[in-house]
Amino acid sequence: MTKHDLGASVRARLLNQAHAQKRPFQELLQYYSMERFLYRLSRSRNAEQFVLKGALLLTAWRAPLSRSTMDIDLLGRMSNELEHIHVLIANICELESEPDGIEFDAQSIKVARIKEDAEYEGVRVRLHATLARARIPMQIDIGFGDVVTPAAIEIEYPTLLEFPAPVLRAYPK
Repeated sequence: MTKHDLGASVRARLLNQAHAQKRPFQELLQYYSMERFLYRLSRSRNAEQFVLKGALLLTAWRAPLSRSTMDIDLLGRMSNELEHIHVLIANICELESEPDGIEFDAQSIKVARIKEDAEYEGVRVRLHATLARARIPMQIDIGFGDVVTPAAIEIEYPTLLEFPAPVLRAYPK
């Protein structure tokens, strides 16, 4: 199956799932892109430097959400220098992985500070993913300095389709 055919197949399966679950297709596209990014992150050499938190973690716990989330929230255990984060995210985007139809555009990465002048500044990363010519905007917020007590745990993040699951560190329940 070609890369284009796989992307079209994944897109069609997500569309079918959206209809069956009576959920917006754009929401499933967003969740799929975040899931596949987390998969690449989990396979990267820097996986241990990130801890999943926020609404996507609640999704992994199957907790009910009042609204869907459109970003990935992570705790970073590394330098919060913008150029360093840019390189880490670009490396994750370019990581070879099992074909899943989605491509992350490392050239589209934009990195900026959030929580200016706070004791622990965060970093916001924006980038684009593509699935069968559908352009998907993504946002990743990385916080720094939080103490995780008890210690972070390893979780297997649930997948929308039959692709390998991300296994990554997360805040404990």
